[in-house]
Amino acid sequence: MPRNPKNRRVEILLSPDQYKALLKAAEAEGYITLLPKDEGKYKTEGSVAEFLRDHLSWTIPDFAKATPLTGRGKFKRNEDDAQ
Repeated sequence: MPRNPKNRRVEILLSPDQYKALLKAAEAEGYITLLPKDEGKYKTEGSVAEFLRDHLSWTIPDFAKATPLTGRGKFKRNEDDAQ
């Protein structure tokens, strides 16, 4: 299913050290659980994106007031699409 063109994505490029710091912060706040894998990489359980959205809501008042996207799979289907 194609993405809604009204929604926007933001690409954030992080260095490996910045990404590790982000993961550690998300883990400390209880948003994810880090499961060690090979070569210093991690498998995450949870949502780093949710951690970032909550942090942005806390630091930017207008972000907190904005209507969030509906969670994946939570959209109501149009009657036309159901047929």
